[in-house]
Amino acid sequence: MFARRLRRCAPLLAAAPLCLAGAAAALPVAPREAAAIERSPLGVSGHVAANPAVPGGRHIHAPFHLTNSGNEPLTITAVQPDCGCLTPLLNRELFDPAAPPTIEPGGAVELIVRADTAREAEGPHEHEVTVVCATPAGESLRQTVKLRYGVDPHEIRIEPPAVMVYQREGQTTTATVTVTDRRLDPLTVLAVRSPTDRVHVAELDPVERADGGWDYPFEVSVIGCEGGGNEVVVALEVDDPAGRYRLLKIPVTVQSPDRLQQAALERVAALPRESSGDKSGERDSR
Repeated sequence: MFARRLRRCAPLLAAAPLCLAGAAAALPVAPREAAAIERSPLGVSGHVAANPAVPGGRHIHAPFHLTNSGNEPLTITAVQPDCGCLTPLLNRELFDPAAPPTIEPGGAVELIVRADTAREAEGPHEHEVTVVCATPAGESLRQTVKLRYGVDPHEIRIEPPAVMVYQREGQTTTATVTVTDRRLDPLTVLAVRSPTDRVHVAELDPVERADGGWDYPFEVSVIGCEGGGNEVVVALEVDDPAGRYRLLKIPVTVQSPDRLQQAALERVAALPRESSGDKSGERDSR
């Protein structure tokens, strides 16, 4: 009996989901409120500058514009490149924290990022610069621009790119630095300038390369270690027929092992020390 009644009700049961679905569709639905998205007033014209191929040793200049779409002025508080090969300029001037520039409402500030490829390896590179601004209320805003470029074989190469010396007062270290010019019309070294008598640079005889171009070797002699360590830059004044190079720079860093050891001891001595009471309490808690 029950089975017979169930068979009679089967068509009604099958239609029930469709009826419920139609009723649900007929119910009024409250419109969803669109979430308000707050956009930063600090903007930038183009986040990425790309240059697929740059001859090694050349400079790259990537222009951007920082904009202010808000109603209040924005003060630039920091400009942070991720590599020492980058030099950011704001309105063609180096950033000065003592006199930070301001982006007025509706205004803009020019940001030029200059990349020096002289000491970068051949191949693709990506670097970035982060600009930090502050609102009158003290809120911090950030924008980041990127540079992507490939470095082709260097026209001018300095090897090693810098001289690092660890020695004590009374010692002398000599290193050879070679400037390579692969161009068919190479440069000529006019003068060598050292800012201190403790770093002597002697120009050796140039050597013609089998693949074309010339090698210009220099003997760098570092005498002693003034003040426990210092850093100087040796400048090579050159005459470049192409007019692209005027000065080539060789950083020379001198550090005393005694000074490094003393600095390490001072850092260890400055670390907080646990008292015996703290240790006993720690043992009791265990």
